[in-house]
Amino acid sequence: MYRAYQAAAKLFMLGVDYITSTYIHLTEVIYWHRLRVVDPAAAFPGLRREALGEFWDRTGALQRGSVGDSACRLFSIRDYVDSLLVEAERDPQLYLR
Repeated sequence: MYRAYQAAAKLFMLGVDYITSTYIHLTEVIYWHRLRVVDPAAAFPGLRREALGEFWDRTGALQRGSVGDSACRLFSIRDYVDSLLVEAERDPQLYLR
């Protein structure tokens, strides 16, 4: 996942929602490492995937379409993860479970 992030690969979501998005896990891990710089005992931050997904759908640079009856999204993994990190850090109480 991190290699795809570094390579600025794209993510194609076919018929799934953000609750199942594994790249939000990458966002959580990066966010957690940033918290641990300040507090080495910081607990792992479970992020509200549905809220971050709604944020991304409103503000992200993504293409939408469909394949059959399945809704699809296509976007840059790096843009996605970086945007979610900025948003989670901007208002952690909104996005922490």
